[in-house]
Amino acid sequence: MQKEGTTVIISLGANTCPDQHLDTAVELTDQILTTIYHTKRIWTAPIAICSQEMFRNMLVFGRTTLPLDTLKKHLQKIEKTCGRAPADKANGIVKMDADILLYGDEKLHVNDWERPYVKELMKELRTEIKE
Repeated sequence: MQKEGTTVIISLGANTCPDQHLDTAVELTDQILTTIYHTKRIWTAPIAICSQEMFRNMLVFGRTTLPLDTLKKHLQKIEKTCGRAPADKANGIVKMDADILLYGDEKLHVNDWERPYVKELMKELRTEIKE
């Protein structure tokens, strides 16, 4: 049986009320994706941002029939729903960062794939989606 839609992997992260904002983002991504798997959440040190706050990160795997641009717009809405504001990042505040790492066969945010936490969570994802 062929599964419908394009395979996607989305990276979610936050350093301000992280579990609350991740809960909200997961709930909202579940509304736009099917065949969903969520990885564990892990704490990570900030990368490329001036912040003392640790980040909580996770990956979401699923399928979508949405075109890439539409999916990006949905993720921007999710970030705003979690309270993301343009000026916050300069102050080290990330209430939600939602990035598409994979859309079908296309890898996006290529540098993120090299981050240790993404590599760790991808191992979990590979194990879970094979079962």
